[in-house]
Amino acid sequence: QLRFWRRSQEQLFLSEERAKELEDKFEQEVEREDLDVGASADAVVALRASRRTVESVRTTERLMELLDEATAMEKGEDVVIPPNAHRNPCVRVVAHINTLNSNNIYEVLLALPFSHALRLLRFICRYLEVIVAPSGSQEAGTEASKAKVLGAVTTLETPCQAALIAAYVHHHELAATPSARGVILRLRHQMRLLLQSDKDCMGFSCAGVRHLQRSLKRASASNFAALASPSAAAAPDTATAPAKKRKRT
Repeated sequence: QLRFWRRSQEQLFLSEERAKELEDKFEQEVEREDLDVGASADAVVALRASRRTVESVRTTERLMELLDEATAMEKGEDVVIPPNAHRNPCVRVVAHINTLNSNNIYEVLLALPFSHALRLLRFICRYLEVIVAPSGSQEAGTEASKAKVLGAVTTLETPCQAALIAAYVHHHELAATPSARGVILRLRHQMRLLLQSDKDCMGFSCAGVRHLQRSLKRASASNFAALASPSAAAAPDTATAPAKKRKRT
């Protein structure tokens, strides 16, 4: 392999070029491991909606570091926290989960080890329990708690999706771990409450939209009937109009 170098005004750093070559090589190895050698490319595309990339691997590593830091914070250990980061471990983990999108969330959680996936489920479960739980001595069925749940549903789509993917990927390990049973049951209970609240909210909104449609249809029908007969509305009523007297000559 021959390389030709041409002198130019652009600065070139050897360390950056080597790092770029290593990244390209690592990305090729990641893609090669992700593809099934015995199957064709069409079959792989049909079975997998996404593909593992270097970015997804780095996101998984960052999530593992964040889970380790959150666990250390719960144990009371000293952890260096950025100035703009959340102090609460659960909020910090969920805030990072909310940065994931539908393109990489499956690949990020697929590469997550079981121990870290179990930690993730525990943090998400505790976060949902705090949101659904009523404040003070109020009961769970009060209007304040319902409004709190309805307001939190819009920001919990990605954490709920992450919990479902983690439970699906590590299904056999979770079934063989007795300590994970309680987490899964609590998580199912909290997610059902949130989904039911979301369903009630959507049903109320759909009923309001249907009521507005019926009102607009009645209003438009009455306006159309009034515009369809302008002569009848403009002509005087002959039955009630007084008769004119003729002048005698």
